[in-house]
Amino acid sequence: MAKNIRLKVARTEKEMSQQQLADAVEVTRQTISAIERGDYNPTINLCIKMD
Repeated sequence: MAKNIRLKVARTEKEMSQQQLADAVEVTRQTISAIERGDYNPTINLCIKMD
């Protein structure tokens, strides 16, 4: 499974909106959306925050 799909699945399993995840890791909702679409590769620091 592509990492962008895994992020979306994990987020929805935790019943979090894109905005809630964005607020939790201190980025914009648009950044989360771009990651889920596969348009943006997050930094290692952002990956760690989302873990």
